[in-house]
Amino acid sequence: MSMVLRPARVFFQVSFATNSR
Repeated sequence: MSMVLRPARVFFQVSFATNSR
């Protein structure tokens, strides 16, 4: 699960950061 959460969390952060911009 950690392997899937690691990339999932990064993707979510990047998506949110781009959306905020």
